[in-house]
Amino acid sequence: MLSLVVRSLPPEAVMAEPAAPFARTKGDEFMALVPLGDLESAGDAMVVSARLPRMTLAQLGLPVNPARAADAIDTELLVRRDGSVLAVRFVY
Repeated sequence: MLSLVVRSLPPEAVMAEPAAPFARTKGDEFMALVPLGDLESAGDAMVVSARLPRMTLAQLGLPVNPARAADAIDTELLVRRDGSVLAVRFVY
C-alpha cells in the first residue's frame, strides 16, 4: 500500500534529497520496512515527504489512538527510484 501512495504522486511533487538513513540522530531515525541488507545496497534511494493515514501505524505494529484513527500523519519515506518503499520516518 505504501508503494501505491508514492507512485500516485506526480513527478514534480517529489523532491529528492540525499538518502542517509544511518546518519540520523536517535529519535529521528527511519524504521526499516525491508531487510537491512536492502537498505545498505540502496544507493539510489531518495527521501519523499508524504501524508499517510494514521492507521498505517497499526499496520506497522505501533499503537494508534482510536479517536484519531481517521487523521493523517506526516512521514518521510525512503524510496528507491522504482517506487518501492524501504523505510519510513514519522515527522512530529
